[in-house]
Amino acid sequence: MPSACVTHSASSPDAASAEFAPTAVNPVSTTANELVKPTRAVTIPALIGWAAESGERTSLSGTDIGRDSARRVVPAIRGIRVGTVKHDDAPALPTAADFPALWPVPTRWEDNDHYGHVNNVTYYSYFDTAVNGWLIATTGTDIRDLPAIGVVAETSCKYVSELTFPDRLQVGLSIEKLGTRSIVYALAIFRENDDALELAALGRFVHVYVDAKTRRPVPIPAEIRSAATLLVTPDAV
Repeated sequence: MPSACVTHSASSPDAASAEFAPTAVNPVSTTANELVKPTRAVTIPALIGWAAESGERTSLSGTDIGRDSARRVVPAIRGIRVGTVKHDDAPALPTAADFPALWPVPTRWEDNDHYGHVNNVTYYSYFDTAVNGWLIATTGTDIRDLPAIGVVAETSCKYVSELTFPDRLQVGLSIEKLGTRSIVYALAIFRENDDALELAALGRFVHVYVDAKTRRPVPIPAEIRSAATLLVTPDAV
């Protein structure tokens, strides 16, 4: 597909209006680190090195989770490894109820590419918007003004179905690992279809926290950590 320009930016606190506010769903009954295994990962070696300190780099290999409630979700992604795609037979996929929170994101006219659907790179903008928008709304502060900022060290996406303008979306948010200096999110994009939410994509998104001025790794700010605990799933590490 042709590439498209994507601008990643965090919204201001005023932008977190009633329409775009986090939505709580059913308690998570699955393991987030089994929800998403990337088809391809883009990494910044220096940042990944920082995240690896104290064992904060999460393994991409599958694990046995021992929960009946999670076995429906695990087969969907178990065959995926970085740089390698393996298709499983008729896997079950996660639903919106598997995520602690949802964040609404509208598609835009400019999101469609020459083929008439949302371009693949735009999905990453949805992830970025949802994570930062949710953090701003939940912390009640403009995260851009904190002394430490979250920079994206790794991100990946598994595409499930097409999106097109004017689809309305909900991004499912969960955390598979809350470290000292980094957060690993397991995400999903759902399309609103009347009263149903249809899965369109699964994502992995890693924030590494650095000093806003020196860009050296630092601990996650207290405001961010407090909010992030709301997204941590039962089997997160």
